[in-house]
Amino acid sequence: MAVAVAEAQFTTKTKILLGNSRSKYVGTVKFGTEYATGGNTIGSDAAARYALPEVIDSLQITGAGGWDFALESGKVKVYGGAAAAKGAGAEAAAKTDLSGVTATFELIGPS
Repeated sequence: MAVAVAEAQFTTKTKILLGNSRSKYVGTVKFGTEYATGGNTIGSDAAARYALPEVIDSLQITGAGGWDFALESGKVKVYGGAAAAKGAGAEAAAKTDLSGVTATFELIGPS
């Protein structure tokens, strides 16, 4: 399935039960052709083995290709790349093409 323009599409490959009705979800995340200032919306690959939980307790996306990622206000914000020249921690510019970026993630949420 193609990734939408301003989307971070998660493909969950493993789900590990942690207890207390929580699980760890592990997989890959791909990005669309245009980054949206303020962060990309979170989407789930319909063909993924496990669906993402509706609530995210924590999310860690491993940096890829000079990019760093953070979950803020329910969106995935991207930092670095060409924006890094503006200073450490600079958010990616609007409409940055991230379609070549694939990173790994670990997410904790309800089972």
